[in-house]
Amino acid sequence: MTTESGAFTVSGNFDAMRNPALVDITLLPDTTHKLTVTGQVKADMINDCPFGGYTLSTEVDRNGQPLVIVQQTAN
Repeated sequence: MTTESGAFTVSGNFDAMRNPALVDITLLPDTTHKLTVTGQVKADMINDCPFGGYTLSTEVDRNGQPLVIVQQTAN
């Protein structure tokens, strides 16, 4: 994941339902953070059929809205 405060990564075998990747990020104060989420799909074979071996990336959620976190300092 990349944002205004840097790049943050986790490694492992993840899936969307049972084992999602949980990424801790650091937020900068008084900053709008625009997130880019990238995932690498590992290459594998099932019944002699290759799949995976590519990278997916998004800057929007499932509804097409930008992935944005606004960090504001408390007054």
